[in-house]
Amino acid sequence: MQHPRLNPGEISNCGIARNANPLRMVCAMLIVVPLIAGCFHKNVMTDTADDIKNNLLYQGPEGNFIISKEEIFQANSKSTEGGVTNISGYSEMRLSSYRIATGELAGRVELGDMIEESNALLGYSPGKIWMYSILPELGLHYRDPITLEVKESWTELSQKPGWNTYKPAHPDWPLIDQYFAYDWVNQRLLLTDEAGFRFAVDPSKLDIQKVEAELPRLEWTASILNTSGEFQEDDRINFEGDPRKSPTYMGKKSKPEVSFLFGQWIFDNNPDLAGKRKREKLASLNLAIKTAKDSLANYSSLHPEAELSPNWSTWTEEQRELKRRSEDWKRAIDDMNRELTSAGRIYEQVLDYPLLTPDGRRAYILHANMVADTAHSIVSEVVLADDSTWVNGWTTHLQGIYHDYSKADQAGAFETVYSKGNPSFNYMWSGTDGHYLVLIAQLQMLCLDLETGELLWNIKI
Repeated sequence: MQHPRLNPGEISNCGIARNANPLRMVCAMLIVVPLIAGCFHKNVMTDTADDIKNNLLYQGPEGNFIISKEEIFQANSKSTEGGVTNISGYSEMRLSSYRIATGELAGRVELGDMIEESNALLGYSPGKIWMYSILPELGLHYRDPITLEVKESWTELSQKPGWNTYKPAHPDWPLIDQYFAYDWVNQRLLLTDEAGFRFAVDPSKLDIQKVEAELPRLEWTASILNTSGEFQEDDRINFEGDPRKSPTYMGKKSKPEVSFLFGQWIFDNNPDLAGKRKREKLASLNLAIKTAKDSLANYSSLHPEAELSPNWSTWTEEQRELKRRSEDWKRAIDDMNRELTSAGRIYEQVLDYPLLTPDGRRAYILHANMVADTAHSIVSEVVLADDSTWVNGWTTHLQGIYHDYSKADQAGAFETVYSKGNPSFNYMWSGTDGHYLVLIAQLQMLCLDLETGELLWNIKI
């Protein structure tokens, strides 16, 4: 990995002074060579993360927590040549649990080397954080949501009744999530065995059975931000204007004072909520189909001729109308069945651009505080009024979050290169539990009160 960095003479760590005499600097470097590795090494449990792999919003009997899988980059060497810095090393992983109300670190565990001890954060069920590790003795396992300590590993699970029929697949480390996943729609784990067959696990009863099922994958958009969004299916909202953007709804533009510099909607990519939305849609379609079939059956019993083969040359207009109504009903049922089949596919997400919203009326926008190279971010709430226009809610400035994440790296270039680690600032995540709005950006996690927009806490990850 290469990054443009500062002049190599500007080294301030490991006992080498900035702007030092070159000869003394060489001598000093010879003396501290054995200490370089220790100087770069980061404490996995206490130092700040260099990247974030994924997050889950856990909501259970213990409370609400942000579960965060974090990467710690251990630099083996850093050198600069021709104004370009080369950094080599390896990554270690950790799992952290943060209380959503306070930002307090509730629990943290080391997960080991990213390759040799690779693992996947699958999902959660009440009292359980489900993961899969390539370490055979750990394998499929679940952890305590607060402490994150292992409660039962594959060693224990494999001894349960019925589990001896399942022999887990052993994929290469980058491919774990192609063989093991959490099915958020049906609230179950889906596992692949060494022969390629699928098994489903009830996360509450810990029953396992062979099933015919595709492995669900949530194909989220690459970013939690977009200029289009949806409250419901086919109920999309957009922005108009540039660089100040005004939100629209049903084609209706809001007043000029409701506009945002480089504004983008914040999405809710919570897989648990996506699964809930899909279950509700499937239930609604099934109910509609049943109601239509019952109505058709009742219609046919009252008008038996509607089910007869038509004889258009001899039938009366009334008989023809009865037949047409029956056929229209059947076509409508066929259309609903096709929609049900489509909605049941694993890639169908119900909402393509799911807005972050606590009630289907409020939405949130990330925008810039000014037109400048180092502009910071602002979060604003907008509320949908009865006349289908948007009105302003609260606005909160995020002083520590650049609107362009690359500026966070440039602003700390010296510390980034010549201190420990090699941080990446492009990961973003958002979530809400109805009381709090949590944003993760540029290796910071912050929480806002949904009612007032007050910044409640902000921590470095």
